[in-house]
Amino acid sequence: MPAAPRAPISRWYARTNVHATESRPVVEGALRQLLGDPSVEISGVQTEGHHGNPIITLSATRVGAADGRVLLQRLASLGVLTQVWATLDDRVDESGKIFLRFDKQAAAQGRFELGFRGDDIQVVIQLTSYPARRSTAIAALDAYLKQARWATPPP
Repeated sequence: MPAAPRAPISRWYARTNVHATESRPVVEGALRQLLGDPSVEISGVQTEGHHGNPIITLSATRVGAADGRVLLQRLASLGVLTQVWATLDDRVDESGKIFLRFDKQAAAQGRFELGFRGDDIQVVIQLTSYPARRSTAIAALDAYLKQARWATPPP
């Protein structure tokens, strides 16, 4: 049996803010559910808003193709990978990073929807390709996902 192809991902990170009107355990729980890996270390940094209000920035980072595969599989299990795959041209920058936003309020209720508001859970995935260009990064991820049995291609 041939070895599974490596995910063309070098690293990913996720972050979100916990505002004074929100519960840190609820927001952290939503972030953990989104990432789907209980071993992910989430750190919190206390900051202050413009009007002196407390804000905690939660973040998690993982490095390596194996962790990238786990994240992609999680996005597939949540039902959003097909939508991400269909909109790669709009989500990948010139350095090969995919930018995703998930509605934080929906995530706190156990629903994971791509969002476009300012107060979301942000996920950034760094794609690996040679040469390191937007077009080759998109092509590498597209080829990887087409081989993955757990990924459903967009219509």
